[in-house]
Amino acid sequence: MLTKRRIYEFDDFRVDTGQFLLSKSGHAEPITPTVFKILQTLLEQAGDVVTKEDLMKSVWPDSFVEEGNLNRNVSTLRKALAEKPSDHRYIETIPKTGYRFVAPVRVIEYSPPAGILRGASNRCSHRIVGRETEQQRLREAYDQA
Repeated sequence: MLTKRRIYEFDDFRVDTGQFLLSKSGHAEPITPTVFKILQTLLEQAGDVVTKEDLMKSVWPDSFVEEGNLNRNVSTLRKALAEKPSDHRYIETIPKTGYRFVAPVRVIEYSPPAGILRGASNRCSHRIVGRETEQQRLREAYDQA
């Protein structure tokens, strides 16, 4: 399933879903793909409660995972966000239910920089000089195929 590339910004953090990158003040914060997916899922539903079941389906769609694994990864995410267990500046725990991303989030739809070519041109920008015999063989092989 392809999703649009988005940039999420909150406080000094920036999350680029296309590059799977979490950065703080322009410096990359190393996190695992699993922790990144949890963060992305919470950001996609910022302000709403995301149940533990929904998080586990999103992060581990084809696996059975114990709830303790989710809890450990959320704890790792909180550390990456420099959030203390009692802070809840970013992630609020909803007891026996799930989690909610509570910080104000700015969402930016990604668009590639202007002037970048997208896709190959069908036109040949130069002519091949010489090698007529080889070119003829290639044409014949192509026609035969």
